[in-house]
Amino acid sequence: MSNMQYIIKEHNEDPRATVIEKHGDVWSFTYQDILNARAYNDKQLKELIGNIRVAQSKVDNCKEHHPQIVDLEPVVRTAAGIYQENLTYIEKANEKIAEIVEANKSMESKTKDIFEQNPDLKKQIDELAKPNEITEEQE
Repeated sequence: MSNMQYIIKEHNEDPRATVIEKHGDVWSFTYQDILNARAYNDKQLKELIGNIRVAQSKVDNCKEHHPQIVDLEPVVRTAAGIYQENLTYIEKANEKIAEIVEANKSMESKTKDIFEQNPDLKKQIDELAKPNEITEEQE
């Protein structure tokens, strides 16, 4: 558990919108803010991984079709540019992936602390996650 203290500042009917205050550093946020940040990070990861696959295909294509890339003839120069551009992209995208993964780990840790310090909120969130039971009347 961290040294941060998480206090419920403002309850809400929807527990995901409950305002949580973090002490140590002070900033207010909702559980929904955490969910939104995580969803955004997951979307970025998916896009980056897909783009890496495309970039790697371009790099492989250049290497396969232009092994003489170091000679830099005009047509090869173009291939070298594509090759370098995509190698650079892969490097930057992998760095960004590492940052996002670390941010998600941090959010998971903070969420654990919040729920440990505020078990009622955890219970409310868990209730939301339960599948709706279908009654005979609803069928």
